[in-house]
Amino acid sequence: MNDNVYQKWAPTPVPRARELQARVMALPLFRRMAPKVFPRLHRWSYRLSKGRVTFAGRTAPVILVLVTGARTGTKRPVPLAAVPQGAGKWLVVGSNFGRPGHPAWTTNILAHPQVEITAGTTTYSAMARLLEGDERAKTWPELIWWFPIWAKYTDVTDRPFRVFCLEPVAGTS
Repeated sequence: MNDNVYQKWAPTPVPRARELQARVMALPLFRRMAPKVFPRLHRWSYRLSKGRVTFAGRTAPVILVLVTGARTGTKRPVPLAAVPQGAGKWLVVGSNFGRPGHPAWTTNILAHPQVEITAGTTTYSAMARLLEGDERAKTWPELIWWFPIWAKYTDVTDRPFRVFCLEPVAGTS
């Protein structure tokens, strides 16, 4: 890893709270139960607080992404851990808690890249773009700094995680 690149976005070591969070999230029981519980809790806390509070608290940025179903065309809000890139741009990772298959939301975004983002109390349209090759590789250290659990999840699954850049559509943010 190029230390100069690391310094641009992470001048300090990974915060202890994130390290502790990653240890808990790596537990098999957590990985089994979290997909059933956490999305509901995140949606509930977002709705109740009008976007000001997420279930993850201050250790992890969470945004709501309204995605269109690949087969059904139904729009569904998906709470996602997200890495801020400035100017309303976010990086999101399809880790699926380290489970074998890609999460459904990533398949939906591949089919319908136009999404709606709610970040805090702000909602705007965005386009999702799958990062691949060098572009994806360059973002991975930053993603791990924000969410160390993603590194642990790569140890328990053989599939590469889909990484998307969500960029605001001009005139909507």
